[in-house]
Amino acid sequence: MIVPYLKGTHLFGYVDRTLPAPPTHISSTENNQTHSLPNPAFHSWHLQDQLILSALISSLTENFLSHVVKCTTSRDVWLALERMFSSTFHARITHIHFQLATLKTANLSIADYFQQFTNLTDTLAAVDQPLNNYELVYFLLAGLGLDYDSFVTSVTTKGEPLSLEDLYGHLLAHEKRLEQHQAAVDLTVANANFTSRNTTNCGGRGNRRSSPSHDGRGHYQNSPSRNY
Repeated sequence: MIVPYLKGTHLFGYVDRTLPAPPTHISSTENNQTHSLPNPAFHSWHLQDQLILSALISSLTENFLSHVVKCTTSRDVWLALERMFSSTFHARITHIHFQLATLKTANLSIADYFQQFTNLTDTLAAVDQPLNNYELVYFLLAGLGLDYDSFVTSVTTKGEPLSLEDLYGHLLAHEKRLEQHQAAVDLTVANANFTSRNTTNCGGRGNRRSSPSHDGRGHYQNSPSRNY
């Protein structure tokens, strides 16, 4: 959040030292005598630097204020924060790469899978560790399931690489075709099961037929005949 603000206002040079402090004094010669005078350029630079210093300190929580309390310039605060977060920064970058390498579609929809993927890649870009387009496409394809093997093959054999946005659009279309195919298969199975049940019901149980039997009182009753 701080970096875009400073770059947008052309003030980032104060913390990355591309706009160093000018000399505090300048020489002035008068009547063959040299005098040392306060440098107006340093005064302007110092005022601006103190405003940046104040903005940086106000953005910190109390836990970190003790680490920058002795800093007198914005550059000093910036370096102190870099030293504090350098070890956790590299560990975080490594963990994000691991998450990208192990991210799988599994039961996720393509939209949810792509959202998780972009959250990780955007985090890398935000800390100045962006992936190039080839790496983005590679990680995205690597996490797709077996249903997307034909899609992965078609993408990797293309002469021209796809952008991440175009690839996402093709993935959504492929997912839709898979859903339609699965719906057709389910309908076929349901029809087959329905036909099988009807055939069984019409045949009866063992194709038994009823035959009349004498009840001993001059009447006949229908009773199932035995099949031997």
